[in-house]
Amino acid sequence: MLVALALALALPAARAAASWTFGTTGLANVNSARSVAFGNGRFVATLEGANGCPALAWSVDGVTWNAAGAGLATQGTVVFTAGSFYLASNNAMWRSQDGVAWERLYTDSVSVNHVATDGRSMLVSNSQSRPSLLFSPDLVTWRETTALPNASATTGAYVQDLVYFAGRYYALYLVQQPDHSLRSYTASTVDGTEWADVPALAKALYLASSGGRLIARMSGNGNPVTTTTDGVTFTTAPIPGGSNIGALGYAGGRFFDCTSLLTSIDGSAWGPLTTGTPGANIDLWDVAYGNGRYVVVGEVIASLAASAPPLFATLPQDQTVVVGTAVTFSVTIENPDVSTTFQWRRNGLAIPGATSPTLQLPAVSLADAGQISCEARNAIGASLSTPATLTVVPVTEGGRIVNLSVLTSLESEDFFTMGFAVNGSGDKPVLVRAAGPSLTLLGVGVVNADPRVELYAESTKTAENDNWGGSTALMQAFNRVSAFGFISGTSADAALVSSKPLANLNSVRVYGAKGTHGMVLAEVYDLTMADQITVNTPRLCNVSVLKSVAAGEVLTAGFSLGGRTAKTLLIRAAGPSLTQLNQTDVLPNPVLNLFRLGASTPMATNDDWDAALKTAFERVSAFGFIAGSKDAALLVTLPPGGYAVQATGGSGAGKLLVEIYEVP
Repeated sequence: MLVALALALALPAARAAASWTFGTTGLANVNSARSVAFGNGRFVATLEGANGCPALAWSVDGVTWNAAGAGLATQGTVVFTAGSFYLASNNAMWRSQDGVAWERLYTDSVSVNHVATDGRSMLVSNSQSRPSLLFSPDLVTWRETTALPNASATTGAYVQDLVYFAGRYYALYLVQQPDHSLRSYTASTVDGTEWADVPALAKALYLASSGGRLIARMSGNGNPVTTTTDGVTFTTAPIPGGSNIGALGYAGGRFFDCTSLLTSIDGSAWGPLTTGTPGANIDLWDVAYGNGRYVVVGEVIASLAASAPPLFATLPQDQTVVVGTAVTFSVTIENPDVSTTFQWRRNGLAIPGATSPTLQLPAVSLADAGQISCEARNAIGASLSTPATLTVVPVTEGGRIVNLSVLTSLESEDFFTMGFAVNGSGDKPVLVRAAGPSLTLLGVGVVNADPRVELYAESTKTAENDNWGGSTALMQAFNRVSAFGFISGTSADAALVSSKPLANLNSVRVYGAKGTHGMVLAEVYDLTMADQITVNTPRLCNVSVLKSVAAGEVLTAGFSLGGRTAKTLLIRAAGPSLTQLNQTDVLPNPVLNLFRLGASTPMATNDDWDAALKTAFERVSAFGFIAGSKDAALLVTLPPGGYAVQATGGSGAGKLLVEIYEVP
C-alpha cells in the first residue's frame, strides 16, 4: 500500500491516453539506433547495421526518419548542448547545428564512445585500450585525462556510462581482473586532472543524472536503483514490479529504465508512463524528449506524445563579479503552463522570496557566492537546472585595462599618437616603450632602426626618451609587466617610466628618426601590481591610437584586461567623424575586427556603426559620430586576457582613430 501511494504521488498526472508506438527508422541496412538527442527542433539518432547503413538519422516526430551523417562512422554517441549537437564517432568528435552537416572538432588515436557534458565542458570515453579519457574545458579544445583508478595501460578500462552531477563527472567502467573476469568501478572528477573512487557505486551497471539527482542501476537481487542528491548519502531501493536489466536515461523531466519503459520523477518511485511494452528480449538504450514527444531508441524505436515536467530552454550562466555588483540570473521554460512555479536555490538551499524565472541580486556580497540553481515545478513534477557558479571578488580584483600596444609602420621623421585616460586621482606609474630594433627577436623583418617616445599630460611634455640605454630600473619594469626584453642595452629602442600625477588626458608620441623606416611596436603598461591595487587606485579607462594609414594597411592595436572579472568595453574605429575634431584627409570607411590574442578568426566585427550605441558613447564621454557615417564601433563584454583590434579601410587611406573605452 505504501509503495502504491508513493507511486501515485510521484506520477500524479503522468499517465496519458495514448500508448507507446513502436517502429523502426525505415532506412535501409539499419539494425538499431544506439543513441538519441533532441535540439533545434529535431531528434538526431546514431545508427548501426550492415554495409550501407547511414551513420545518423533525424526526425521531427520520432516516427518518420531521414538519413544523415554521410561519411561518418556508425555506432556513435550524440548529445545536444550549448545550441549544437555533439557526436563521438569512431576516432573523432564532431559538431552540427542540424544533425546533417557536421564539422570535425578533434581526431583521436583511439575510438571515442560515451559523452557527458555540463553545457560548458565535456568528458568523452574511448576504447578499452587506454585507461584515460578525453576532456574539453570549452567544447573546442581537447586533452587526455589522467588514468582512471584501478586501471592501467595493461588492463585498460571499458567505460560503460558517463554522467555529470553536482559539479563532477562520474565514469562507470569495467576493468579486467587477473582471472579475466570484469569488475565494475565508478570514479568522479572535476576536469580529468585527478579522479576520486566512489565506493558506493562499485558494482553499478548504468548511471543517469539530472534534476539534482544521480541514480545508478546496481547489480544484485532485483537490480535495485541507488539514488543520491549530494554524492555522499546513497539510498537503494528496488524498482517496484521488477524490470529487465536496461540502460538508464533522463529526458523530459523523467528518469527512464529504457528497456522496460518504466519511469520516475525522483529516481525512487517507478511506474509505467502509459500502456505498451517493446516485447520480450528487445533492448532499448537511450531516450530524448522534444516537440511534445518521448523517443526511446534501441533495437526498435518507441515514441509517445505526452506532457512532461518543466523543461529548461535556457539555463543560468556562470558569473564572476566584484562586491556590490547587481547580478541577474534567469531561466526560460520550454513547456510553461499556468501551474509552473519557480524556486531559486543557493548551494541547494531555497533563497527566500526568489520565486520568479528571474533572480535579481541588487548588490552582492562575498557571502552570496556559490552554486545558483532554479527549481521549476508543474502538476507533473519538478526539474532542477544545472547550477551556475557565482564568484564574488573584492573590488580590488575587478577587471581593468592593463596595457595597450600598437604594431605599425613608421616612416622617416613621421609620428603617430597613442592616448590614454586615467580615472581617479593620484600617482599612476606607467611604462612606455617604442620597440624597433628589438622586434627582430619576434621575427619582424623590416624594423624602424631608431624610434623615439614623448609623453604628454594634455599639451605639456612630461617625459621623453630616444635610446633606453640598458637602464636597470627599466629592465625591472619590463619584468614586472612580463614585457619582452630588448635585444641589448645599446639598442636604439626607446622606453621610459613615469610616476607623475597625470591629467585625465595623456598621450604618447612615437617618432621615427630621419632616414629610418619600418615596423615599430609602441606600448603603454600600467605598472601598478595587483597586490597594490585599492578601491581608490587610478586605472586606465581609455586607450587610443591616431595614425594615418595607407590603402590596404591594417592598424593593429593589442590590449590586455587584468583582474578576475569580465569588463564591458566600447571599441571604436573613427574615420569620417574625425572631421568634427578638425582633422582632414580622414579614412572614409574603416572596418573593425576584434580577436582573442593568437586567434585567426574574429570574435566580433563591425563595418558601419549602429546608432543604438549612442548611449554607450555618452556613458564614456566619447565624442559623437556623425549620423549615418561609416565609422565602426563595437560594444562587448570580455573576460580577462589578451585581445587584438584590427582596423582597416580597404582601398581607402587617411587618418584613423582606434579607441578602447572601459564602460562603467
